[in-house]
Amino acid sequence: MTRTTRASVHAAAAAAAATANSKRLSGLVTPSPKRKRIQSNASCTNNNSTSSSRCNRKIAFPSSPLSTDSKGDNPSLCREDIQKLVFSCIGVEEECDTVVNSLQHPNFNNINTNTLGGWCLIDGLTHCASVSGGILAPVIKKYGPPLFYIDHLQKTNKILSSIGGGSGDEDPNCSVYVSSDYSTLKNKDKYRSFRDLCRIVSGQQLAGPAAKTIYSRLLSVVGGSGGGAKKDDDDNTTSTLTPEGVLSIIRKGDMETDLRAPAGLSKAKCHCIVEIARNFQNGTLSDEFLLGSGENSSNSANNNDDEIRSRLLDIKGLGPWSVDMFLLFQCHRSNILPIGDLAVRNGTSKLWNVKGNAKKGGLCPKKDADKIKDLHEPFAPYRSISSYYMYKCLDLK
Repeated sequence: MTRTTRASVHAAAAAAAATANSKRLSGLVTPSPKRKRIQSNASCTNNNSTSSSRCNRKIAFPSSPLSTDSKGDNPSLCREDIQKLVFSCIGVEEECDTVVNSLQHPNFNNINTNTLGGWCLIDGLTHCASVSGGILAPVIKKYGPPLFYIDHLQKTNKILSSIGGGSGDEDPNCSVYVSSDYSTLKNKDKYRSFRDLCRIVSGQQLAGPAAKTIYSRLLSVVGGSGGGAKKDDDDNTTSTLTPEGVLSIIRKGDMETDLRAPAGLSKAKCHCIVEIARNFQNGTLSDEFLLGSGENSSNSANNNDDEIRSRLLDIKGLGPWSVDMFLLFQCHRSNILPIGDLAVRNGTSKLWNVKGNAKKGGLCPKKDADKIKDLHEPFAPYRSISSYYMYKCLDLK
């Protein structure tokens, strides 16, 4: 009978470990579920990054809220990277990559990258990707520029001709973009901001599909046939929803039976929309005041945020959240931080891994307001961009 000693036990354990390690390395032993999950996530991240049309670089997000690369630093985005990203999103062909890289083609500067608020989107994204240790750079890489800015740039830029301008040396795979004549667009529609406010008010405290349904009903009531709803969704310059259209219903009939009930609005929302219409009719509000005199002019920012906010908040039914949403998404004001928005607070908490005084450690809009402002302060005067990416941060794993 062989006597078992402590030394023999250790020797047997060492031999078993060596055998298992050898098998694992040869692929005969399945990695632990945790290791397999990590490997799978890394593979998915690389595949998604490779297939992305917005950025050719591979993007990987570690589990840390402060997204860093393998060296422990936040990946950086230079201005040229941002330009390529924006141009790609607004439709500049990938075949023109050499033109974008050189930044020397005479038609290159014809591309308009100004937002409705009159500030340059490339400037804003470059700033936000570089401050606060570059914490937003990987988020910008992953999700690209905010889509509502891109939608605007696609409408204000149009294909003019192939490079070469008909001289015989055109590149058929590359288009030249020039900004649209905004004065022409402006003359077609004086009430873009009015409809934006009506859309926001009609959709307050409603989910997306329900909000869209109520707004479509409002368009049908004011426009008559309902055809205006489709036009407004596709082209905001053709809707029949105007201040005069709303007020004419009140003058000719009854607010309750002819406007509120058919549109499916609450009494508070109906009264708010009527009051907005009256403010547009008497000149207190206008596209010129809210949006400026031109998209491609610095006059778009003549009125500061506080002036606009003050007039809007004087209307009963328009609260701070509604005004912030209007200024950020519709007016393209550059420095809006909607602390009252739950998604912005939750995204801030997740990205910076901070706790607050709300339930379950969430950030409170009142008690933690200073903390939220301090975290976003480096992104000024482009806090609208940092606010937008807080929504995206909620999707990060």
